[in-house]
Amino acid sequence: MNPILSSSHPALTLTPALTEYCGQFLKKHNLNYFQVIRVNQDGSTVLLTNRANFTQYCIEYAMQHNVPLIYSCVKKEILDPSSYYFLWEPNLPARPVAMVRNEFDVTNGLTFVERHATHYYMIAFAASHTNHGVLDFYLNNIELLKNFVSQFTDQQRGLMQALESKPLILPKSLQDENLEDMLLQRSSHSRKRIPIVFRGRSSYVTLKEYECLKQLPRGLSTKEIGRVLNISPRTVEQYFERVKTRIGCKSKQDLIQLLH
Repeated sequence: MNPILSSSHPALTLTPALTEYCGQFLKKHNLNYFQVIRVNQDGSTVLLTNRANFTQYCIEYAMQHNVPLIYSCVKKEILDPSSYYFLWEPNLPARPVAMVRNEFDVTNGLTFVERHATHYYMIAFAASHTNHGVLDFYLNNIELLKNFVSQFTDQQRGLMQALESKPLILPKSLQDENLEDMLLQRSSHSRKRIPIVFRGRSSYVTLKEYECLKQLPRGLSTKEIGRVLNISPRTVEQYFERVKTRIGCKSKQDLIQLLH
């Protein structure tokens, strides 16, 4: 089945809302591009950028040339393979990177990845070719960009729900070539341990536990954390109780301290 992108599709109609949300931030930091992508395990894809013409062009180009619409970068041998970031160059194929640079002056992108067993998100920033200092900006402001991404996911849930209600149904040839590798394997993911030290005591948290802990500084409730991670609130509670028992934490603030 070919993807159908009518003028009433959320990928286009929600562009003004996204642009209004991110416009001031992009302008302040001399950036010109923001994107939100979700890819599901069946290959269906949610795509929204701050430029409707960019979105439409990329979809039409992929269909006409029978090439992938989405490109990702898999990182496995890192501390937390569920959450990382990568620069477009040299981690993405040269042809699509050159195409968006030449057609839209969108280049030197930085993508934040959040991987799950059933889907993954890629939220990206990019700049004009005239912004020669953008790589230094990324290097010195990673936390600033991470915080913006977190705020977006918190404050724009309605927008994301509207998008996710009507994903693009992509044929295999247009899907991310790394789709299967980008989905976290539940068994290996759950076995991965992150060493931590709390009040002089060495211990660990699993990656699933760590994913839940990362949501606490954002002020999310157990129910909200479950929604973000696509797990039940009871499972979130169980993870927190396991961590408290294993490490000796007594409070929510103690759990947050484990992240530092």
